[in-house]
Amino acid sequence: MVSPPASLRLQTNQRKWRLQHYLPHTIVTVALGLTSFGLAQTNPPASLLSVHAAPGGPSAAPVATAASCQPLKTFPSPPSSFNLMQASNAQLQRYGFPPRPPGPSTGALSAWRTAVTAARIRTNPHPICSNVTHSLVYSGIWAGHVVPHSYVTSSTFTWAESSWTQPSVPGNSNYSNFNYAPDASFWTGLGVSSLIQAGADSIATGTPQYRFWTEDYPYEGTIWEGPIIRPGQTAYVYLFYEGNDQTYYFLENETTGVNVPFTNYTPDVGYNAANFINDRVGGHYLPNFGSTGVSSNYFGNSFNGYQLTPNNDIWFMTSNCQSIKRNDALAAKWRER
Repeated sequence: MVSPPASLRLQTNQRKWRLQHYLPHTIVTVALGLTSFGLAQTNPPASLLSVHAAPGGPSAAPVATAASCQPLKTFPSPPSSFNLMQASNAQLQRYGFPPRPPGPSTGALSAWRTAVTAARIRTNPHPICSNVTHSLVYSGIWAGHVVPHSYVTSSTFTWAESSWTQPSVPGNSNYSNFNYAPDASFWTGLGVSSLIQAGADSIATGTPQYRFWTEDYPYEGTIWEGPIIRPGQTAYVYLFYEGNDQTYYFLENETTGVNVPFTNYTPDVGYNAANFINDRVGGHYLPNFGSTGVSSNYFGNSFNGYQLTPNNDIWFMTSNCQSIKRNDALAAKWRER
């Protein structure tokens, strides 16, 4: 097993991000006023299979829905007598709960217990299709942690999880459609050029919106789905590639207890890295989200679970949207300040 996790604090002004210090267990990210790049708002796609009002408040715009982004499977609520702590993994799976993490990690087991005991209210995913694409790993418009599987195991990864406090962002009256607005995204996923991802975004529409989502890149764009999330509440995401082009997702608002488990069709699957990312979506500026704590960063396969450590690849975002690896000289200088 690898050593205990490291954490980082990223700070930004209008010129750069810098790594301030490491603390155990929690990643803290700060974004203060990244430069706007002056990109015009994109018009929504013309070809809609059907249109309905999006959830999320009166400022939500009509969005496309299609059969392609409906889940393959949803799960029933457990009976009132269901004992999560005593249930087998097969019983947990039947009712849509994540399995107990493999291996000896007490931290991963603690994160699992927190997630499943908080899961009090079951709902359906209510998917909304879109052509929004969250960034590829090493794409240059994100910051965070990447763990190539070769760093910790000869086997590939099949699952990842993370939780964070959803940050607030200021609204921008120039944007009414959440698909085409400045967006501070937080996500975990598996892969590099092919990715299965799950996260929750803070979106700077006129009235800011906050949404869970999943994505299988490059197969299709973001699917907005999952429980309602508000600033200050704790988002938890877990994904597990089951094989046969299917991925199980568990999206939860740990604060309210609302949880949404489901399985999606995911033909483009990456196994070769686990990712924990803060992403600037859609070519817009990164909204000022202040700071947020990120924890429960675990990943692995059927045999073992792992935590983030100082030995994974840590990347930083600059105001000109270049990601710089942590062993780059400039990044090293930032760490020393």
